[in-house]
Amino acid sequence: MIAFISSFYIQYVKEKVKNIATKEDITEITSKVEDVKKINKIEFDKIQKNNDIIFSEIKDTPNRYNSKQFELYNELWSSLIELKILADDLWDMATGKKLKNFSMKIYNAKISIEKSSLLI
Repeated sequence: MIAFISSFYIQYVKEKVKNIATKEDITEITSKVEDVKKINKIEFDKIQKNNDIIFSEIKDTPNRYNSKQFELYNELWSSLIELKILADDLWDMATGKKLKNFSMKIYNAKISIEKSSLLI
């Protein structure tokens, strides 16, 4: 019976030591995981701060064309296209009426350019 009890006690002590080692391993692994999380958080925060600076610079950069400039360019472009069409029409068949329309369109395009020259 003493042999049975001593065998049981030896087995119990071995299992207890094994469990303690496992708990220590878990504690060590958990500690390492937390260290990696901290390092990753620091790196992530650096990257995020850098991106915030870049996005802030992009956001604060004025648009190359504001909406009013775009509107003026669009009107001017339309006026020049109409002028080109009248010039082609005048080239095909020159008449007094076509020449008068063409001259008016040149005058209107010139006025349009002069009025919007500050924003162009």
